[in-house]
Amino acid sequence: ETREKVYTITLGLRPSALAFDQQSGQLWVTNQGDNTVQVIDRLAGAASAPIKVGTLPRALAFAGGHVWVANFSDNTVQALDPIAGSAAASIRVGVAPRGMVFDNAHQRLWLTLGSDNTVVEVDPETGQLGQPIPVEAGPRDIAFDGQLLWVANITSNTVQAINPETRAIVHTVTVGQTPRAILYAAGRVWVANQLSDNVMAIDPVTGQIEE
Repeated sequence: ETREKVYTITLGLRPSALAFDQQSGQLWVTNQGDNTVQVIDRLAGAASAPIKVGTLPRALAFAGGHVWVANFSDNTVQALDPIAGSAAASIRVGVAPRGMVFDNAHQRLWLTLGSDNTVVEVDPETGQLGQPIPVEAGPRDIAFDGQLLWVANITSNTVQAINPETRAIVHTVTVGQTPRAILYAAGRVWVANQLSDNVMAIDPVTGQIEE
């Protein structure tokens, strides 16, 4: 309301991804430049000691009581213990994991593999991988609307919807140039198209872009 700056928090090098845990109220951030993850204390305006992870951590998600981080250059994911502040052993998932989302309906973690042009699931309890699902070129970000997974393909300029139960692609939508980010909110799938300088809304039922 006052529009005043509350605080500035010093982090590690090249912070890139954020994730907020509604249950604990914790805010987590990845630092690509020094391969760490930190927890931000929103009330104190301070960050925790860095937790060392794999190389080029690109994405975060909460699943199975842990914080999961996707390490782009290592082709791995890791589970972090939010209480102990420690990282578990890494799990190899495929080439260039970029986006990650938790499917709470089926209790699965889903990742986009940018160089494999696939999406793959991880069981957060066992760390086991499912069979990769082929998508169009350059899968980057991923979202879940409660029923379907939505994948933004940065090279093919498309968004695809996947039924996680049947593993079938149910919608392929041509969007703007270089769709880098995707989010489900307010009953719509929102896509940010970097080179088109716009955001598009998709009806998740029909798969149509709203004018």
